[in-house]
Amino acid sequence: MPFKILLMPIRESDTSAELMETGLLTAKRFNAHLDLLYVHPNPEEMLPFDTFWISESIKSSVLEIAERNARDQAKRLKSAFDELCARHEVPQRVRGESPEHASAGWLEERGPRDVYTGCLGRLADVVIMPKPARTEPPPSSFEAAVRETGRPVLMVPRKTVMPVQAKHVAIGWNNSKEAAQAIAAARPCLRQADSVTVMVTEKRRNQRPSAEEVVTYLKCHGVEAGIGILDVRKRSVGEALLAQSKETGADLLVVGGYSRSRLREMVMGGVTAHLLEHADLPVMLVH
Repeated sequence: MPFKILLMPIRESDTSAELMETGLLTAKRFNAHLDLLYVHPNPEEMLPFDTFWISESIKSSVLEIAERNARDQAKRLKSAFDELCARHEVPQRVRGESPEHASAGWLEERGPRDVYTGCLGRLADVVIMPKPARTEPPPSSFEAAVRETGRPVLMVPRKTVMPVQAKHVAIGWNNSKEAAQAIAAARPCLRQADSVTVMVTEKRRNQRPSAEEVVTYLKCHGVEAGIGILDVRKRSVGEALLAQSKETGADLLVVGGYSRSRLREMVMGGVTAHLLEHADLPVMLVH
């Protein structure tokens, strides 16, 4: 099945315009509907934990200012979103109103951002998240997208407009359940790609299921793929994936997400940790 619903949580930052444009152009590429999600924080959660010394009048004033700032931020983002939709000729529609054409919608909720990301992401085909500005620990909303939605997470660079074209897709294969799930989730991209490369280390190439078996599986789904051997003699697997993706001109990297019990425990090392910190192309993660 093709990607039809994309969800992109957004907040105001110096890169929010680039991120929204990336999301809109990705929706156009896949003829999908993009929902931008802005979550108003609860002002009470912005107060210091120890507030016994603050008078009720001061507390009320602080909460009022926080609420006003959140409303102003939402208005600025929505205005920028409207301008981008007009520029790229993406009509604003309610989800499901025009499923055969690219469209976009604006959602506003109130509460914990990670809760709404995890909840609403379950009924999206892909959750688009910016590359984390910090990775130790990763933001709770990013963790929620990966762990709580059950959907592929498309991690995109922050500081540049980089819509997913999926002309040349690289797949990081390590024989794991997560890698197999990533391939299944990415099939809409793989079917539209001009070129697909299954990247694997020499050590894992013939481990079952082997890279050759992956190529056969993809062929059964109408996807022609080749095999690329990762050179890990002087670099980590994560470094090799990014280097060889760049060398071969891949514009999307598909990988299985972390396999440890929690994303926050993964930051000590590993392929996913390296990608979160250093990826400079869109990466599709599936856990």
